Order: sequence, then C-alpha cells, then structure tokens
Amino acid sequence: MADEAANSTNARPELDAVVAAYIEAVEAGEPPNHEQWLERYPQFAAQLEEFFDAERGIAQLVRGPGLATTEPFVPGSRQSPARSAVQEPGEHPSLRPREGISFKVRQGTILAGRYRVFAVKSGGMGYVYLADVVGAQDDFAGRKVAIKTVPDFDEWRKMRRRDRKPADRSAYRDLLSRFRREASSWVRLGKHINIIWAWWVADIRGKPYLLMDYGDSGDLGTWIAERRLDVPLTVNFAIQFCEGMIYAVKTANVVHRDIKPRNVIIHDRRILKIADFGLARAHFPDSDELTGSIAESPDRSLSSAGGGTLAYMAPEQFRSLAVADTRSDVFSFGAMLYEMSTSTRLFRPGTASQQLALRGRPVPEAHMVNPAVPPELSALISRCVAYDPADRYQTFEDVRAALWDVYGQYSGRSPVPCGRSTIPREMDAVRQTYSLLSLGEYHEVIEIASLALQESPGQVELLTNKGVAHLKLAQLHDAEDCLDHAARMAPSNTLVWCNMSIVKSELGYPITALQAAQRAIKLDPTLFDGWFALGRCCEAQGQWESASDAYARAIEISGDNWAAHLKYGESLWNLGRLEEALASVRRAANINPEAFEPWGFLAGCLSELNRNEEALEAVERCLEINPSSSACWAARGFLLWQSRCDRAGVCACYQKALRLDPGNVRARSLLSSLE
Repeated sequence: MADEAANSTNARPELDAVVAAYIEAVEAGEPPNHEQWLERYPQFAAQLEEFFDAERGIAQLVRGPGLATTEPFVPGSRQSPARSAVQEPGEHPSLRPREGISFKVRQGTILAGRYRVFAVKSGGMGYVYLADVVGAQDDFAGRKVAIKTVPDFDEWRKMRRRDRKPADRSAYRDLLSRFRREASSWVRLGKHINIIWAWWVADIRGKPYLLMDYGDSGDLGTWIAERRLDVPLTVNFAIQFCEGMIYAVKTANVVHRDIKPRNVIIHDRRILKIADFGLARAHFPDSDELTGSIAESPDRSLSSAGGGTLAYMAPEQFRSLAVADTRSDVFSFGAMLYEMSTSTRLFRPGTASQQLALRGRPVPEAHMVNPAVPPELSALISRCVAYDPADRYQTFEDVRAALWDVYGQYSGRSPVPCGRSTIPREMDAVRQTYSLLSLGEYHEVIEIASLALQESPGQVELLTNKGVAHLKLAQLHDAEDCLDHAARMAPSNTLVWCNMSIVKSELGYPITALQAAQRAIKLDPTLFDGWFALGRCCEAQGQWESASDAYARAIEISGDNWAAHLKYGESLWNLGRLEEALASVRRAANINPEAFEPWGFLAGCLSELNRNEEALEAVERCLEINPSSSACWAARGFLLWQSRCDRAGVCACYQKALRLDPGNVRARSLLSSLE
C-alpha cells in the first residue's frame, strides 16, 4: 500500500496537464471520446484508462440509498455567479457569532461520538458540560471530563436582554475573543497538577469547545460555604495554588486577572486546580479590549462582561485590566485566602466605586475574625491585599515561601501535592497542534510540530497537523511534502488522504486528488471528510452532478455542517436547479449566520436572478460580518442602483468602497459613470 501511495503522489505534471485539457474539453461541450484521447497520448494510456474508469465509477461510488438524482449532467452547464463582490474575512470561522443553531446539549447528549453529558452548568462565559468518556475501544473510557463552550448568539442575546445589558454583535464578538484567548492560554500551558488541564480545542457542530479535566470534588467556593476548611488544609491549598501560578507565570507569562474561589476546582485526593483563564493575559499582551476605567460600573460582578470579579479585584484593576500584573493576582489571592481562613468575604458586595473605596481602608485582620488563624498567616494575608502593589509580595514564589513557614508550625500536616505531571513530548505536541489548528494559530502549529518531529520523525499526527497548517497558509508544496511523508508512514490513515486530496487539487493534480479522496472513502465509507474531499474533486473537474451527490452524502453523515450545505448548493446551482440551490445555501446561512460565504453566494445568486431586494439583504448581512470589505460596499452600491435608483446612496457606497480600497477598479468605474 505504501508503494501505491508513493506512485500516486509522484504523478507527472505532464499527465495532469493532459487530464486538465480533457476536463476543459468536456466543460466546453465536446463529447468525451475516450478512444481518441488514448490514441492522442499513448504514453499515458494506462493512467488515462485508470482515470476514465474512475470517472465512470464516480456516480456509482457517491450514490447511496435515496441520493440518486434524476437531473442529467450537462457539460458546460450554468456556472457559479461571480463571487468577487464578497471576500472571506480573515477571522477564524469557529469564533464568529452565530444564531439559529437548533442543536442543544442536554443530559444524555453525546458530543463528538465519545462524550456523554451528565450535567450542564452555566457561567459568565457560557456553558460547561460534565461528561463521561464512552466507547469500549476508547483508552479513556469511564473517565470524566468538562467541556466548555460559548452560548449561541441568539441565546446569549436573550440572556443579555433579560438582564438589561447591551446585546449587540460587537459585545458577543468580545465574548468569543475572550474565549479564544482562554483556550489559547490553556493549550499552551501544558500539564501541571495544580492547573486544570486543557486536552484540546475543537469545533463541534460549528462552535468552539474546550475539553478539560473534571474536578469531581466541587469548587473552592462550595468548600468555603460548607465550612470544610480548617487552617492546615487552607494553607495546604494555598501552597498548591501558588505552585500552579508559579508554573503558569514561568511557562506562559500568565496574569490570571480573575482569581476567586469559584475559579478554583478541588480534584480527588484534595488536589487543588486553578481554572478559568478567560481573562488571562498570556501571549496577547497588546490585545486587551478592556482598557478603560470601570470604577463607575453598577455591576457587582463583572466577570460575565470580561472585567473580573469586583469582590476580589486589586485597586489598579478598577482603572484598567491592562495594567494588571502578578501583583494584582497576589491581591486577588489574598482576598480569597482571607475568605478561606475566616469563611467571611473580605470586601462586601457593592458597586465598583464602593468596592474601590473599600480598598483604601484598613483591612480587618483574619485572626481577629477566626482565632484559629495564626498571626503569621493573618499578617501574610494583609500584605497580599496591600493597596499599593509595591507593598505586596511581588511574586508567588515569595508568597509560597511565607506559606511554608506557616505550614511548618503544624504537626501531622498532609503532604502538598505539587509538580508538573509529565506526558510524552510528542503526545503533548499532538494535543497542542490539534488545538491550535482549531484556533487558527497556523504558524505556531508548524513551529511546535517541527520541533517535536526532530525527536519523533515518524509521528503521523504531527506530520498531518503540520501539513494542514501549511495548507491553511497556502504553502502548498510544504503541505504536500508533509502529507506525502504521512501517507508513506500510515497508508491507512483516512484524514491524511482527505487532506492529500485537497492539496493535490490545489496544486492542479486532478488524478492524484481524486485517488486520494477515493482511498479515504474506501477506508471509511462513513467519513464526512472523505465525501467532502470527493465533492471538491468532482467540482474541480466540472462534474457537478457527481459533486452534488458527494456533498449530499456528506450532509447525510453530518447534517449540521454549514460548509457541506453551501457546497451542495453551489453544485445544484451549476446544474441549473436554482431553487434547490438557494434553499441549501440558506440552510448553510441558518446553521452559521455569521459565516461570510453563504451570504456572499446568496447575494450573487439572487442578483443574477434579478431578485435585487433579497440580494441587498444578503449583502447587508455580509457587511454586518465584515464592515471593512470594500467589495461588499461596491456590491451594495450596485444593488441599490438596480433596486432603488438611489443615486446618493449608491455614490456613498462607492466612495466608502474606495476609502477602504483605493484600488477597487469596479467601484471607481461605477462611481465615475454616476458623477
């Protein structure tokens, strides 16, 4: 099988040029006389025979029960409407707002085929699903996990309106941006016993999900409320917290900025784990959207809005989250440690301005509230929550040293579990690269994979992830090298062949692209990616009926994949089945209303059908998603003229388009014709 892979991936460019010429002839309406082509190119007779056989067999391959179409394939049929009017923005699609997704996670729901949800919890940034790993063949079967995600846009909007808070799309995008930062921070941290470990980040049904360790003994807030902490255990937990923060700072220069009891999870055997890096500044020091003062905010807890939690915030955080540093985290830790020691909150509820005023008053000493607290611990807490950052402990190493001095006073104390949990480097690299691909961090994927492959050159997952990252960056030959190597190492890996198909198609090698897609489907007929790749191959060859059948099979496997509905609609459009095409593309837009592509395609189709008011609505949605698109403004101007003859509005659109892109020739020429 490895030899076959090598042969298929080394197909000569001359052969592909012949096949490309054949496809062009078919699209031009020439009858596909295979004998003439075999006589014309006898040196490629064997390969062409194989290609013609594959071409004849595609219809049988893609048509399953209930998927056969009655429309004949007509070479040179209607082509897609010009889509230059709209361009895809650079934002990662899994992190855009979306509404209208009917899929809801409830108790008993199985996510990604292996995580059965047994509880659903809501928080400031979205939902956390507690789940069991299921599947007899799964190495982690029986293990419990937590899966975090954001709410759908419409659901988030209802919650915000219920709470009388702004519910515009920009605020939702801020939420998504913070979720993305949180996921990036956790993925980069790696594994440490005192930090909730993020296994991976992935898209499931069009939304980003972060898979994490599950803390099965509740959070620290619950332990405080139930008065389950004595002083020795409080100090033990505090030392564990410091160990986790020391690791986070050293590894990724993390500033948490939302330390509080609810963000600390207790695992089995009384192991403390730090959670919720939603506000953490790590690797993104200049991207903080919260730089203004929040001192006049009426909210008692700002964590849902991205501003920390008032009762635990350092005074400098009230001016701006951007100025928070490790000393700010030390302050929040001190406020939390006071609550752990006394079961009393150091700063009582109030508005932001009231809370800030409390920071300037003398802090009540912990041992005066709870006589069991030794004066040394009370003094340690008071130093942590000093108003001036210069008067606090400067690092968590300093805090840890002081805590160990206190802990040494207790006889029969429990050991403090600490230290990094090790996993094989190559497996950690696979985890990180997989997650960073989902986050769109392609350059970092290549860097991590390259380093790990020096030690483990045969790691197929790393080769594949590196190849996909190169593909996303349009570095096609680099992607080809990685995937060729992966195919030789693991010729039965279906995802390798799916990605190989895309790369070969982009490079202009239709035979090897088709062979790769067929190989993936042969290995796993239920693989969505295989059918989607086959659809792309058929589409590239102008075989729109076969393409539509392949995309239909992909939809049958994964009905909520918006890209499959879009591609199915495009293929139907090219077959002349216009209303079916529009319905499918509308379905794609309904599944993911903030994806740019469905609205852009709808705009082009509706404009071509002279349904200009509907086309204008689609362009308006494009501009909501990407208001800086010069092409969209030009398209809006054109449609305004076609539907309303609004000269002033049309000129304003073209002028806006030219301000955004002075090189927009279409906008310039149309504007000139109106002036």
